[in-house]
Amino acid sequence: MISTFYPSITREKVFILFKNLGYNNYISNILTNICTIYNELPQGGVCSPYISNLVCYKLDRRLIGLCAKRDINYTRFADDLTFSSDNKDVLKKVKNVIIDILYNEGFEINRKKTRFLSPISYKKITGLTINHKNNKNKNRLTVNKLYKKKVRAMIHKAIFTGDYSEKNVILGYISYINSIESDFRSKIIRYVHKLIKNYKHLVDAYNNNKIFQELNNVEYKSFEEVFYEQFDYKNYSGLLLQGFTKEKIKEYEYINAYYKERISKKI
Repeated sequence: MISTFYPSITREKVFILFKNLGYNNYISNILTNICTIYNELPQGGVCSPYISNLVCYKLDRRLIGLCAKRDINYTRFADDLTFSSDNKDVLKKVKNVIIDILYNEGFEINRKKTRFLSPISYKKITGLTINHKNNKNKNRLTVNKLYKKKVRAMIHKAIFTGDYSEKNVILGYISYINSIESDFRSKIIRYVHKLIKNYKHLVDAYNNNKIFQELNNVEYKSFEEVFYEQFDYKNYSGLLLQGFTKEKIKEYEYINAYYKERISKKI
């Protein structure tokens, strides 16, 4: 990882960038003043990621050329640099050359966050986790558990408060995670149904503000209806085999008859 990435991109670098793009000194100075603050590129600025990529174009070209000759895969996302190879000795030998190139381009490496990882090590890159499967000799990308927990929390809040104002944001998160974990969307659908199916007022609100418009409306069923549908009190021998005592079966038969009467009378 590059140390103090955005502050390392100085006002001078940004000015030279605009000059190289063809703007005159006057326009380049105005654009530089708009894009920088305190003589550096601000982290969190709207245009900072785009400008940083343009400034790092030469750096990327040099590192790509270095790695291509040594069968190393190079990827960069902002200040996160990843070098992948099947030959760990090659990676160790090229480390100092990479540091020299970074220094020559005006950057420094963050040594505390630089590490070598084996195929079976826990690897987290740009927010994604790479899990190694020994049985299939393949890597699997997964999204951080806290990120998925956050999405579920947003859905839970929307359903139980009836506030679906962030529905599009939720859909964006789901789409992103599902692009990495293809079964995530189906899991979320089951999660939503599990949350709302036992609460009539939640079902009505959800059907009017469905997160997934293509799905059918959720149908509310009372506890009595679910109990009557799922409890097979007639299977006497089966209940005995499951460990129910005769007294317990009689108790359930009484409860079942009671709820059956309630349903028929629509109490």
